[in-house]
Amino acid sequence: MSKKYNEGDIFVIPMNNEKFAICQIVCAFKGRFKKAFSFGVIGIQSDSSMPNDSEFLTFKNSRGEFDIIFSSSENIKNGDWIIIGNIPITQKKEALKIYQSAGNLYRCDEHIRVLNKEEYKSFNVMGIAGYELVHQYLAQH
Repeated sequence: MSKKYNEGDIFVIPMNNEKFAICQIVCAFKGRFKKAFSFGVIGIQSDSSMPNDSEFLTFKNSRGEFDIIFSSSENIKNGDWIIIGNIPITQKKEALKIYQSAGNLYRCDEHIRVLNKEEYKSFNVMGIAGYELVHQYLAQH
């Protein structure tokens, strides 16, 4: 059964160390990227209870630091990652809806414009992290 998910939804990723990553959906793509979504991690805790809203954790990869992860919507649709509630997206988190993909600037599903090469580094890059890579990021905390 395919589960619906929406911007602001809070969901839980069970981790390998018996902890839980509590995450919030930033973009629930409906258009060309509908097999993906972006999210931030509110916190990592010992239970799967609803958290207080807070800033997203920061992660590192070869491109630098980031606080938004793009992943396949399969993990939510198949029930591996469970939605436990919804908190409205804060104004500060609204900025995380803007990212670049293949040299184009987007705000969630909406194409804004083509970027100049010099601008590429100024924006988060949509790179879809698979299940394992998401867990590698989470292990940084």
